[in-house]
Amino acid sequence: VRGVIRNDAVVAAAPLDARPQGIALGIGAIWVGVYDDNVLLRIDPHTRRVVRAIAIGGEPADIAAERGVVWVTNSVGTRTVGSISRVDARTNYVPKTVRLRQI
Repeated sequence: VRGVIRNDAVVAAAPLDARPQGIALGIGAIWVGVYDDNVLLRIDPHTRRVVRAIAIGGEPADIAAERGVVWVTNSVGTRTVGSISRVDARTNYVPKTVRLRQI
C-alpha cells in the first residue's frame, strides 16, 4: 500500500499481503479495506505496520475517515445491494452496520 505522497512522488510504502480495496488517511491512521477478508486495516502512518484488523461484515468498497469515525461502504451481498459500516476510530469497534435493500 502506498502511503504518503508529496509532489506526486511516493515517499513511503507499507507492505501488505492482501488485496486492498479502498483507502483513506485520517484520524491518525491509514485505513485500508481488504476485499478477500472483509476487514478494515488500521495502519500506523509512522511505523507503516498494521495496528488492528477490524471485521466489517462485508467486502469493502470505499472508505472515508473524519471526526473520529470511519465509514466503509460494503459491496453487494446475497440479499442486499450492500451496506454501510460505521467504525468508531477510538475503540476500533463497529457499533452500526446499515444494510441497504434494493428497491
